[in-house]
Amino acid sequence: MTITSTGSIELRQYDDYHNTEGRSLDWSNSDGDWGADDITDASVEFLIRDSAGNVKLEVDGVVVTPTGTQVVRVVLANTDTADLTTTANYTYQLRLILDTSLRQETIATGVVVVTNSGFTS
Repeated sequence: MTITSTGSIELRQYDDYHNTEGRSLDWSNSDGDWGADDITDASVEFLIRDSAGNVKLEVDGVVVTPTGTQVVRVVLANTDTADLTTTANYTYQLRLILDTSLRQETIATGVVVVTNSGFTS
């Protein structure tokens, strides 16, 4: 699913979000405002925080398309979404770490809504 730079994300607790199923979390930069023309060597970091600012989930993403309309992707496993509760208020932050300068840039933020998938561990 493609997400805008300030879009909300709806996740189902215990679900997987893999690219092979068309469910990965993708962000694209058609406006060229991510601060670098080429993000080939950049690292991608995805964080979900609770309302107190505590990091509840931190995963690495990947650069899919480094130039032109740049695309980054985050894949989540069911073990990543299992500990997110449906009653909490979450926000996310997507960051690029540009290896050439170690400069960090937040490229997207938004709200995360977690719904129950009906599965329990």
